[in-house]
Amino acid sequence: VQRLENDLHPVIDPSVMTIEELREYKLKQISAACEQDVYDGTVVTLPDGTQETFTYSMQDQENTFSLLSLLLVCPAMDALPWHSSGHSCRMYTRAELIAICSTLLMRKTQLITYANALNMYVNGISDRNELMNVEYGMELPQSYADNIAAIMGMTIEEMQKFMEQIGGDTPTDE
Repeated sequence: VQRLENDLHPVIDPSVMTIEELREYKLKQISAACEQDVYDGTVVTLPDGTQETFTYSMQDQENTFSLLSLLLVCPAMDALPWHSSGHSCRMYTRAELIAICSTLLMRKTQLITYANALNMYVNGISDRNELMNVEYGMELPQSYADNIAAIMGMTIEEMQKFMEQIGGDTPTDE
């Protein structure tokens, strides 16, 4: 029974891993944590100032992309049904849907950009103790943080062009 339990739920002990095994383990942790962070979604401030929480699972991403596509294809469309986390479906205005989709997309971009920088940091670490201390969500060294800020700045500029084209406000919260 114990052998079966160990096979089903192995104890992971980073202290006995080689540095390469530890690096691979940390990269997998970062990937899983980032994915979950994206899926958890965020609070979106709607054009009227109210706030609602929206998840961003793979299904949510597909659905919001479909909604945004409909709005782009048919500029005369005024509203479509959607729902915030844990609430009933309701009609969201064009401006609300644009705010929802763009906020979720910008947040996903921010999280993935951060995770990529963290991965690059992990790949550059040669000290085992330093590698042991790496955690998703940690503050990165300045050069990595500066790179994230530069990329997100350019992303916001590009998103502003898109938002001007479709008639929405650019989310800049993260």
